[in-house]
Amino acid sequence: ALSQALEILGCSADVDRVYIFENYDTKNGEHRCKLSHDWTGEGFRPEDGRLPPHDLSYSEPIPWYESLAQGMPLRGLAKDLPGQARLLLERLNVRSFLIVPIFTKGRFWGFIGFDDRRNERIWTWGEVSVLMTIAGAIGGSIDRYRTQAALQDSEKKYRELVEGANSIIMRRDMNGNITFINKFAEDFFGYRREEILGRNVIGTIVPPVDSEGRDLKEMIQRIGENPLEYATNVNENMRSDGEKVWIAWTNRPVRDESGRITEILCIGSDLTENRLSSERLKKAVQDLRMARDYLENLIGHANAPIIVWDPSFRITRFNRAFERLTGHLAEDVLGKQLDILFPEESRAASLDYIKKTLSGERWDTVEIPILRRDGEVRTVLWNSANIYDEDGKNVVATIAQGQDITERKEAESQVIFQASLLDQVRNAVIATDLQGRIVYWNHFSEVLYGWKADEVLGRSIAETIVPEGKSDLIKGVIEEIMRCGYRESELLVRRKDESLFPAFYAFSVLKDRQGRRTGFVGVSIDLTERKKVEQDLLLAKEHAESATKAKSEFLANMSHEISTPMNAVIGLTGLLLNTNIDSEQRDYIETIRSSGDSLLAVISDILDFSKIEGGMLDLEMEPFDLPKCLQASVNMVAQAAARKGLLLGIKIEPDVPRYITGDTIRLKQVLVNLLGNAVKFTEAGEISLGVSCRAREGRYEIRFAVKDTGIGISQDLMGRLFQSFCQVDASTTRKYGGTGLGLAISKNLVELMGGRIWAESEPGKGSAFYFTIQAEAMQPVPSAKPEKEPDPTACGVPRPQNKDLWILLAEDNAVNQKVAMRILERLGYRADIAVNGTQVLGALQSRPYDVVLMDVQMPEMDGLEATRRIRIMPGRQPYIIAMTAHAMKGDREECLAAGMNDYVSKPVRIEELQAAILRCRPIFRKEN
Repeated sequence: ALSQALEILGCSADVDRVYIFENYDTKNGEHRCKLSHDWTGEGFRPEDGRLPPHDLSYSEPIPWYESLAQGMPLRGLAKDLPGQARLLLERLNVRSFLIVPIFTKGRFWGFIGFDDRRNERIWTWGEVSVLMTIAGAIGGSIDRYRTQAALQDSEKKYRELVEGANSIIMRRDMNGNITFINKFAEDFFGYRREEILGRNVIGTIVPPVDSEGRDLKEMIQRIGENPLEYATNVNENMRSDGEKVWIAWTNRPVRDESGRITEILCIGSDLTENRLSSERLKKAVQDLRMARDYLENLIGHANAPIIVWDPSFRITRFNRAFERLTGHLAEDVLGKQLDILFPEESRAASLDYIKKTLSGERWDTVEIPILRRDGEVRTVLWNSANIYDEDGKNVVATIAQGQDITERKEAESQVIFQASLLDQVRNAVIATDLQGRIVYWNHFSEVLYGWKADEVLGRSIAETIVPEGKSDLIKGVIEEIMRCGYRESELLVRRKDESLFPAFYAFSVLKDRQGRRTGFVGVSIDLTERKKVEQDLLLAKEHAESATKAKSEFLANMSHEISTPMNAVIGLTGLLLNTNIDSEQRDYIETIRSSGDSLLAVISDILDFSKIEGGMLDLEMEPFDLPKCLQASVNMVAQAAARKGLLLGIKIEPDVPRYITGDTIRLKQVLVNLLGNAVKFTEAGEISLGVSCRAREGRYEIRFAVKDTGIGISQDLMGRLFQSFCQVDASTTRKYGGTGLGLAISKNLVELMGGRIWAESEPGKGSAFYFTIQAEAMQPVPSAKPEKEPDPTACGVPRPQNKDLWILLAEDNAVNQKVAMRILERLGYRADIAVNGTQVLGALQSRPYDVVLMDVQMPEMDGLEATRRIRIMPGRQPYIIAMTAHAMKGDREECLAAGMNDYVSKPVRIEELQAAILRCRPIFRKEN
């Protein structure tokens, strides 16, 4: 049939030869194949019927094994193959070929191929697919053939075994109808096979009721319903002539492919000859069964866990109490080794102890831990007894009864642990009864008070640790403990050597399990060292406060002393710039002015850092216009950016609130610092300031981003940012200057405003500095101060002369007097001078001045005290403007609290002083 199929295949494919080769391996492990089937077209068939080759090696000349074993078809022209392979095919007159592997059950079995000996044929994928399909069909056929052959062989052997067996073998369906019976059974029962097949066992080989009245018909029905329950049974049977026989049956279910029981295989052994002895045994078995059932019932329902094992330590009995103890079911452990019940860490020791029972040893009380199924370990107290053989010499079993004492052991351990714990703590623990007699005295009490426990147990607390003359206090302490259940207090107590020391006591009431009060417990610690430490801390605090006060005074004085000469430098250079000078002189003066400004910036950074470090910097919380703050910050660096040709830009997201509450001066300080750095480190390109926000629980988190196209910062140096007195590297400090405090101050200011600051940078591509603040959005409110510096002519005052405003200058320093007077003259004002607060009061009594420019730090009477006295004077009050170099926390607030109206810091600048004086003009216009 296969040869005919190959012929049809070869004709339909129009090929000259179709062949099938089967694989085999030599003893040396060489992969080879031999011709199994082939077909050759007309004109090519040799006289002997088959074309060569008949046997091939996969190694030479064509190494095709690996490709075919991986399922890859091979096709092509003979002329395109390598030398040896091409010569082989040319010798066989093959011009083109197509070969497809054949697989059986995942194994490379061989291959099927086409030869074209007339044409150099290009094989299509359609032809490849057809041949692959045929190869798959051939592989499946080979598998089925092998399976059928194996099945036939198995059935043949099975029948030979069954027919030759010396036992009754039959099969019946679930209703009891006989479907098979072997030759031995035919001869035993006296039936021919064709007579009994299809008949029911009841009435043929099994009587409906046996000699003892048992309903065998019902038994046969139950076997059909549950064959596993009747795996073995002995019952009365009958031959075809009516003779009664007794057979021991073994019943096994026969299942179909789906697992459903379809038949029952019954194998029987004739017990007729043993019937008489069986009858005698029956009664013995019955008696034994009754005794066994009684014992099993006694053991099974006992409240104590009971287990029995044989001499090989296999478990033979396992009662319900033991199931509850271990979590194992009896059916899961019966027949298994005893060691499965012991935890790994104690298994060897437990087994060594149990093995002693083989020598006759028994236990009365032995603790052996048990491992539960869920992994929990329980402690069990055991007693055991051995069961001996008839001679009383050999142990045939050991029975053991256990008691779970896990909770008791844990309670004992807890008591021991607690007692040990109380002895280890570094606190004195003392317990008394309700009469105050000592019932517990831990180890540290011995150390603390000097008495050993056996010296004080049973004695009254009053005669041991209570100082003489203080026994009357015990009653009040006990009453409070009884009333509140608890008390903490510091008490003076006594040691054995009569020395006294302070102790902290925590008292509680002791109660029994019924909640009845049984005594008191006191836990105490020695306060001697703590009292000393507290005194030392108090002295250290006073010293620290003194040092902080001295530091604050030093910073204030330093600010004043530095600002006084700087006042002259800044003020006089400002005046010089407004005189007739040539370009060279202007350049010199502007350089001096710029250097002075730089020095002031350095001083300002140092003072700001000192304020922050000392916690002396507070933020203002006032509404302000955020876009104007941003624009003002950009304006402060615009001139420097323009000199370098840099573009400056601001972008505010639409959802950012315009008016917020906060400290506009400190926010501007951070922005100017970041923008100034961006200008400083950028030679070309642009600098942008972006603002965005997101709402959080009724507040806003506002994010600022300052980006530049400057030199950038490498990642290994990013960690040095925001550190005090630190720049990225030394070369930066030399080239660009700076104190290294700007970013550190900015970081602290941002954190004070509830935010954080960070940076991103890449060398050569620029940097981006980000920070956030927390703020509340506000509705626009009228500003108490002008938005911009007023024009001197806006209030109707001519710029050259303003003789209608009387000004008193309170300044003790001659240089500062000179600077301030020259500035006032340049602004067109006239003024008188007072060198201290006392002269100010005298001047105001002699003349009603409109404005007082008040220095804060002056001899005899300072500006603050003078202001307070002015404000309680009767009559017309002047507008007082503070002029101070103090820059510490609360200076401005202190000036305003004293009664001053405005505040100008030194060094005094013309435009700042002019703005302060102009702010007072509308007030006088209204008052006048």
